[in-house]
Amino acid sequence: MTAVTFRQPRVLLSFALPAAVLWYMVAHAEGIADYAFVLGAAGLSLLLHALQLAARRNARSQAADEHQLFQAMFMQAAIGMALTDSDGRWIRANPALSKMLGYREDELAGRLFSEFTHPDDRDDNVRRVNALREGPHNVEQYEKRYIGRDGREIWALVTISQVTQWQSDRRCLVAQIQDVTTRKRAEQALRQSEERWRTLLANSQEMVMLVDHECLLAYASPSVQRWLGYAPDELIGTVLGLTGHPHDDLVLASHPEDEAALARAFDDVWSQAAEPNQSVSISHRVKHKDGSWRFLESTVVSLRDDPAVKAVLIASRDVTEHVTLEQERERLELERRVSLRLEAVGQLAAGIAHEINTPLQFVGDSVTFLNEAVDELLTLTNLYHVLLHTDEAIDKDERQRRMSAAEEEADLEYLCERIPSAFSRTVDGIARVTSIVQAMKRFSHPASSQTTPADLNESIKTTLAVCRNEYKYVADIELELDELPEVVCNIGELNQVFLNLIINAAQAIQEKFAATDQRGTIRITTRLDGSEAVFEIADDGPGIPFELQDRIYEPFFTTKELGKGSGQGLALARATIEQHSGSLECKSAPSEGTTFTVRLPLKPPSAEMAQAA
Repeated sequence: MTAVTFRQPRVLLSFALPAAVLWYMVAHAEGIADYAFVLGAAGLSLLLHALQLAARRNARSQAADEHQLFQAMFMQAAIGMALTDSDGRWIRANPALSKMLGYREDELAGRLFSEFTHPDDRDDNVRRVNALREGPHNVEQYEKRYIGRDGREIWALVTISQVTQWQSDRRCLVAQIQDVTTRKRAEQALRQSEERWRTLLANSQEMVMLVDHECLLAYASPSVQRWLGYAPDELIGTVLGLTGHPHDDLVLASHPEDEAALARAFDDVWSQAAEPNQSVSISHRVKHKDGSWRFLESTVVSLRDDPAVKAVLIASRDVTEHVTLEQERERLELERRVSLRLEAVGQLAAGIAHEINTPLQFVGDSVTFLNEAVDELLTLTNLYHVLLHTDEAIDKDERQRRMSAAEEEADLEYLCERIPSAFSRTVDGIARVTSIVQAMKRFSHPASSQTTPADLNESIKTTLAVCRNEYKYVADIELELDELPEVVCNIGELNQVFLNLIINAAQAIQEKFAATDQRGTIRITTRLDGSEAVFEIADDGPGIPFELQDRIYEPFFTTKELGKGSGQGLALARATIEQHSGSLECKSAPSEGTTFTVRLPLKPPSAEMAQAA
């Protein structure tokens, strides 16, 4: 029994307690300072021992709690965790790591981590672990590959820490292993995508460039060097002349004639009112590094709202060869047209010569007669002058006799009757020749690509005058020309179309009635149909067989005998009409003749656009 004094507020109790009760109080004391012990030597020793036992019990309880907390954290962690001894063997692995690798926890315990490491990463893994053990740092982080139970590669971000076990000097490693396979695959896919696009851009025929808002080139694909002579490194950071904006130090300078259009294109895509990804397409010329001009077709796209780009994308294609070939094609086409026109002129030459020769012949005959008549009249005039002013004594009857004899010899009555008609024939002949020459002049309108308003009714009359000799012996012409407004066209080319159709009609009629005295009819009508002028040239010739009607527009295809046609007339006629945004149609049946219908817009779209510009 030990005497204890227990102090409560305002109360002091002093009584004797059994030793067992004292032990219980010490073991469960929450505030020993609240107790005042009045003990002897034996009691004091007993109290100190009790306090030590209580401290140890509290420590064991705290350690048990911490152990349970670590155990819960280890086992329930979302990422893989492992405890590894100094030999590299896994002491313990948590469920997350087991699930990651596909093994049970007991299958991992006691096995070297290198057994599950990708062969290519083992040496680096061992080097890092050794460096952690020997170096000044207690933490190492790196990426490595594991091999799962099913043989697949598993990328992981590994963080290892070196720790010392409690109550021992034994060191071990704690590893946190996070599965980053999905991220690595995404990174690999991104790298492959970047490499694929880099390869595509390097081998693409198109040039790709990025230009910032200051017109500085931010990127140029390798194909720029192939087509324009500049290495990409030479262009990065330079002012791009493609934008059409003037600057003292330009590369890829634009042709002066294209600068305004390019500037408008860039202003449009940079405008605040521009839609996202708005694009503008434009054809233009750019100066090559060697000083030559290259033709490009470019698409300018606004990517200013893309946070990764914030620039204008230019995708350009070099079309110099195509443009050169097109220019050559146009040159050859022009030569072909000129050749066909010369062929038509050659074909018409004999007829035109005959048409001119006939009036010139009776003009010549009339002039010859007038020349002789003038001589006779001058003889009479001289006789009158002599008889009027002679000093010879001649009576009135003698004078009249001499004058009457001279008039009868000159046949004055005949001269007075024929001279006016001779002058009339001369004037008519000269007028006929003049009309033929003027028709030829109008028909031979200089070849040009320019379109102007023209009177196509007058064009048909002119063409008929020029080719009159082709039809006058075989066909009669019926004209029904309604009043038409002027049509915007290339009148020289349309004259050639009308000539081809009229000559074809005359030749078809000649073929049909060659063995007879019959004459055919060529009926030409014009009318206005809405916004189109319509021309119909119909003949009553033999018609075109149905099986050949699909081929009549083929170049060099002809049904005429050798020497009467090159097979280019209808092909050229159709091409010409289509260039005027019109149409050429054929309606024919064997033995019923052929009708060609030409439709032309009063104002072709190209003319309207030119007027709007």
